[in-house]
Amino acid sequence: MNKIGVIVFFISIILFGISFSQTITGNVFSENVSEINWLRFITIGLFIISLFMMSMRKSLDMLIIPTGGKTQNDQRVKRALEEDKKRGIDYYLISGVKDTKELKNTQRADIYNQLREYGIPPKRIKVSGGENTNENAEEAVKKIKGMENLHRIGIVSYPAHLDRFKQAIEKYKSDLPKGIEFERVETEQTAKQGAYSFLNNIYQKYLPKNNPIIKGIKNFVRKIMS
Repeated sequence: MNKIGVIVFFISIILFGISFSQTITGNVFSENVSEINWLRFITIGLFIISLFMMSMRKSLDMLIIPTGGKTQNDQRVKRALEEDKKRGIDYYLISGVKDTKELKNTQRADIYNQLREYGIPPKRIKVSGGENTNENAEEAVKKIKGMENLHRIGIVSYPAHLDRFKQAIEKYKSDLPKGIEFERVETEQTAKQGAYSFLNNIYQKYLPKNNPIIKGIKNFVRKIMS
């Protein structure tokens, strides 16, 4: 909920109480009638403004940024910061594939460094990761489960990838406290990304995951298409 809208709402309630008490006093002493009318006018205006502000898009308690290569990392960070500017984000969770590189040389570090360059403090940035989208979702849920006061969580990526990531999240959502909502924060999707998602769905559903040849082909296709 828009915090400023809530503050304006309570201010309008307080002013309403003041105008009501002055109305009673005015009825007794027949004074300050014009001041009371102006106060009522301001109160009604603030009340309407507060309802409008509270109906605006809700802030996010956390935004998950999956890694996806340099170009996609840049797009997702840019989109995340746009969303933060519009309605506020409390925490960022960078979700990326673990590898043999030192953390400072990984895609997760790339996103982390970009967020820091834009002034996001370290205490607002969390990092998790697995070996694939499914494990990334599982590790993200573990990280979310270990934090408090998270109710509305966004995931930023292109539409087809969001479909896969949210589908993976659903497998582990039962481990989370009730009331947590996940929201799509979409970036633009290219034709290659859509095609890769289609092929990846076939891989996930019908092909063996442990075959090194198929896995190598899948990774190659990912590099040139996603």
